[in-house]
Amino acid sequence: MKRTAIFALSLLTLLFASCSADMDETPDEDIEIAGAIINVGCTVALVDRDLQDRLNPESPAYFGDEYAGGIEVLYPYKGRKIRYPDLLRYTADWVTLENYTTIQPPFRETADGAVRQNPFDYYYLSISLFFTEFSEDGFARVYIQHPDGSEDEVKIKVYRNERGNIQLNDKIWFNDELVYEMRTKDGKSDPDYYNPAFYPVLEPVLDDEGKQIGEHVRPLAEGLIVVVK
Repeated sequence: MKRTAIFALSLLTLLFASCSADMDETPDEDIEIAGAIINVGCTVALVDRDLQDRLNPESPAYFGDEYAGGIEVLYPYKGRKIRYPDLLRYTADWVTLENYTTIQPPFRETADGAVRQNPFDYYYLSISLFFTEFSEDGFARVYIQHPDGSEDEVKIKVYRNERGNIQLNDKIWFNDELVYEMRTKDGKSDPDYYNPAFYPVLEPVLDDEGKQIGEHVRPLAEGLIVVVK
């Protein structure tokens, strides 16, 4: 049986104007924020039981070109499941998506050099909620289709504040099993829930004096989720 890991990382952050938010303390509703903070979506890495990368051609656990090349990330659209470039073509043809590949490398080239996409240098699948259909109950569903005919479902519920200028991952499920829940919101400061079965490394959240804040913990990489099947 294949072992699969999903690395859900906070990504796709858009900051319109000069503003920032401490992700451990979601802004209260009465705080004025210029612009918008949108931090939704995830990335997915596939590994074996020893946490070796199955999407990296140089890894001893590599799926192989045929299997890896047959993996697709699919989005629901009018009763069908389609690839992200097709979703953009139907819903946002003004967006240009250059050099799209299903499997992304662990480094992104910028004008300042290569930037690490995750601290473990895993190849990954990117899941974006921009232009993604939401069901009537407020969930976004994205599917990982494997060439052997199996399929995994990533389901995300998005938190939106009253003004609508903050959108964050609220809850994330993998095949209907809850792996993450944001509980620091709406003026409350409860520790976010990280299912320990899905996170290989959690570290304490520290205050300015280096002491853990209550029971607050966070992944070594922001939003890192590991699912083993």
